[in-house]
Amino acid sequence: MKTFKFQQIKSYFVEQIRSGRLKPGERIPSEKTLAAEWGVSPLTAGKAFAQLERESYLVRRVGDGSYVNNEQALPKTAISNGAGGNYIAMLINNMAYGLVPHLMHLIERHFSQLGYHSLIKNLEHSFEGALVAIRSLEGLNLRGVIYTPIYSDLYETENLDIYRNILQRTKAVVMVGSHLRRADCNHVASDNLGGACLGVKHMIERGRRRIALVWNDRDSATYDRIEGYKKALEEAGIAFNEDYIVRSHYQMPSDSADNPCEAAMRALMALPQRPDGVFALDDYLALFIEHYCDEYGIAVPRDLAIVGYDDFLVTRLTSVKQDIEQIADRTVDLLLALMNGREPQEKHVIVPTTLAVREST
Repeated sequence: MKTFKFQQIKSYFVEQIRSGRLKPGERIPSEKTLAAEWGVSPLTAGKAFAQLERESYLVRRVGDGSYVNNEQALPKTAISNGAGGNYIAMLINNMAYGLVPHLMHLIERHFSQLGYHSLIKNLEHSFEGALVAIRSLEGLNLRGVIYTPIYSDLYETENLDIYRNILQRTKAVVMVGSHLRRADCNHVASDNLGGACLGVKHMIERGRRRIALVWNDRDSATYDRIEGYKKALEEAGIAFNEDYIVRSHYQMPSDSADNPCEAAMRALMALPQRPDGVFALDDYLALFIEHYCDEYGIAVPRDLAIVGYDDFLVTRLTSVKQDIEQIADRTVDLLLALMNGREPQEKHVIVPTTLAVREST
């Protein structure tokens, strides 16, 4: 059986922690540093970090880095179906991505303190996988479901079908991160439109006028961030140019040494008027863009300013920061209200964002 690089990295750190060579509270090198040391992409290093955090070997402190977990009693999260008890199911599109492991850990900890078991299902972008995961919940004393929609070119159609299947198991459902436009779903998300507007306005205030946007996934968060980008341009009197919006495809895990933003950046740099700023719709994209600039001698921020979204990588990148603690708290509050048959005060919870300004702008 093939052993992927991220599994090798994970196994190495598990052995280092269990043997005591890495001490509780000790800081771990950044994903970017590990990627260079192991000769892998930052996505591969991020996949290893995400699994180590999910299994409570590491604790991520957003904006600071990853540390060996100090806690001796690790969270007891249900990984497979078990008899007895009250269950919360977390159907997660991609457990390896960025802030997701930290968010799920916070939510799991809340419900664990209330006496609930958390059952996590990693959907890995798969519509069929989501339906299989839902069927596996049969027979459980299921009280509620937290669902992060899958990324798909058929985003609304497939996720609406998944949502209706969940409703056959329980009416207490909260979507997190993204939502559906064709269904009145309970959901919690960061202010994606406002956050994007904030990041783009920051570059405009720094004198940038030709600002491009690089995106990857098809979901409501992406669409809202694109609208925020357009709104900031409009308010500054800058004409929207669709040539400045390009898509870059990548998916975790990835052991490829190729830069997935290479084609997108080549397209932008070939334009008659090259952009002087780029808004990347997530931090991985921003990091790949920074790597491209380093490789091709584009000075950041002199020649090109870069703003990312999520603020979970320990880098010099300016990024829109999501308040993960508040998102977790509001998700738990909303799901508890639904589980207890109460009408929630807010069905659509939007959590404000801030901007972490660093060297890339």
